[in-house]
Amino acid sequence: MRGELPDRAMRDRMVKHMESIPGFDKLTQTSWYPGKQFAGLVRLPNPRPIG
Repeated sequence: MRGELPDRAMRDRMVKHMESIPGFDKLTQTSWYPGKQFAGLVRLPNPRPIG
C-alpha cells in the first residue's frame, strides 16, 4: 500500500466487505492448499498463524 493509512470508517468498511466473503470466517482453519499433499516444508504447521 502507498499513501496514508485508511481512516477508521474505511477500515470498518473493509472488515464488513471481507466478512461478506463466504468462508472468510473459517480462513484460519483452512489448510494452505486444500486437497493437496506436498512433501517438505509446506507440510509443517503455519509458522505465522493468524489470531
